[in-house]
Amino acid sequence: MSHPPSKRPLPRVESLAKLGFAALAVAVLVLSSCASTQVETFTVEFQRPAMGAGGTQTADVVIIRPGMELLTVTTAILNALGQLSFGIEDPEIVPGEAIPERHNVRTDIVPIGQESIRAHNDQSQAMVLPADALYGVRLELSYKIVRSEFYFVTRSVLYMRGSGSPTWREYKGSYDGRFFFAPVRDVLIKRLKDESDARRDP
Repeated sequence: MSHPPSKRPLPRVESLAKLGFAALAVAVLVLSSCASTQVETFTVEFQRPAMGAGGTQTADVVIIRPGMELLTVTTAILNALGQLSFGIEDPEIVPGEAIPERHNVRTDIVPIGQESIRAHNDQSQAMVLPADALYGVRLELSYKIVRSEFYFVTRSVLYMRGSGSPTWREYKGSYDGRFFFAPVRDVLIKRLKDESDARRDP
C-alpha cells in the first residue's frame, strides 16, 4: 500500500523573524568590521627607455631600464619613508640590496600632529578620533610587479597614548587609514620618478 508523502511543517512566523534578525545582525557585523579603512592599494606605471632615433619619452613618466626595477622601487620606498621620518623595523635593510617583491615592510611608530588629527576628523566625520589623546601611526607596505606597473598594498595602523604615558597602544576604534598614508603615497610616487630620472641612460 502506498503512503502519501510526508509533509514538513511550515516554519513558524516567529522562526522566520528570528532568521531575518540573525541575517541583519550578520550584515551589521560585516559593515562594522569594514568601518575602518586602513588598507589601500595603488599602482604606478613605468616604461622602458625609448630606443633608437625615433623613440620618444614623456617627460613626467617613470622610466626604468630592464633589471633595475627592484632596486629602483626599493630606493624610492626608503627615501620616501626617510623623508617623512619613518624608520624601518622590518626587514633589515642591507645597503645596495633590493627589498623583494611581496615582502612586507613595517615601520616604527611616528607621532601625528594635532593639526593632522583635526584634518582627519573634518574629512571623516563618521570616524572622529577623540581629542584627548596623542596619536601615532605605523605603516606597512609591500609591492609586486604586474606587467609594467608597480602594485602597492599599504596599511596604516593607528596607535594612541595619554599625554603622561610613554607607551603606545593600538587604537581599536574606527579611523581612515588611507588619510594617514596619503602623504607617503604622494612622496613615494615623486621619489620613484626621481629615481627613474637618475637612472636614465645619458
